[in-house]
Amino acid sequence: GYRRPFYFGALMGSIGAGLSIVAAWYKLYWLLIVSSGFLGGQLPCTLYYRLVALQFSTQEFAPKAIAMVIAGGCFSTILGPEIATHTVNMLSKPYCGAYIATLGEFLLLLFLMTIIQFPDMSTKYAALIPSSSSTTRNSNSGLDGRSIFVIAGQRTFLVAIFIGFVSWSSMSVQMSATPLAMTGFGYSFRQVITAIECHLLGMFVPSFFSGTLCNWCGSRLLMVAGLVTQLIGALLLQRNMAISSFNVGLIFVGIGWNFGYVASSALLMKSHKPEEKPKVHSIYEAITMLSITISFFAAAFAEQSLGWKILTGRLMAYYLVTAIVILTIDTTFVFYKTRSIKLEINET
Repeated sequence: GYRRPFYFGALMGSIGAGLSIVAAWYKLYWLLIVSSGFLGGQLPCTLYYRLVALQFSTQEFAPKAIAMVIAGGCFSTILGPEIATHTVNMLSKPYCGAYIATLGEFLLLLFLMTIIQFPDMSTKYAALIPSSSSTTRNSNSGLDGRSIFVIAGQRTFLVAIFIGFVSWSSMSVQMSATPLAMTGFGYSFRQVITAIECHLLGMFVPSFFSGTLCNWCGSRLLMVAGLVTQLIGALLLQRNMAISSFNVGLIFVGIGWNFGYVASSALLMKSHKPEEKPKVHSIYEAITMLSITISFFAAAFAEQSLGWKILTGRLMAYYLVTAIVILTIDTTFVFYKTRSIKLEINET
């Protein structure tokens, strides 16, 4: 079921916040690293909420349901920095107050997980799986559906995974490298925070309409639009070192990420049967988490060794153009076969 894993994630976040309070109070750097690991344990659960929303949605409303959950990030964009600003010096030791506020948020999350009535997944899947011998005896299918290797061989699955990986990794590199670059160019901490806030708004505000766009123009066209928007953002970031270039460029990167993330999540829904949902979603989440990990680790080294302009203007441009070409070819192929970019070719 969903409740226990979400409990576990919120509990990890609570432990991480508690350890961070101790680390900040006694200035223990090693403990801060450990506590950050626990805080990170909540992130996969947070990102998975958008897929759990599908349990409460019809198939037609699925893209909008995904987008609406992601839109919740708009509140964090506004409230997060404000909470940190007003609590960072609340106690005699800096940052301890902010971590206490974080602990309170995780406790609130535990309470919310208690009152949400999640569906009984075992009963739901048992009702969906036919009892005929053709289903239960097929070598590629069973009570939990086809093998993950069979599912992963589908073009729809591969495209969704690929665009999810590209959207996340390109956004993560630019978002994490920007503070380093801006600090190196002499911008103040407040200016850096403003740029990141612009980026977060770009990430989450489009959620109010990206689900509708996905239904209107199809997942693939929205993914193409997202990659093109991220490419424009990357080019703006290397255009010059003005504060406006950083702010506007990060907004474009955020919008492109939103389009790509919502559309790839919606396309993923078309690659599996209901009983295959848990393992397909797990693979997708694992790959996107891997892309984030690689990007954040690589961003600092890339910015220092290559320089800001090469990183954003060349590396990101080549990376995104390659993804756009691959996705455009796939979109053309689907249109050629079905005369509609909204339909899927039956690959089963």
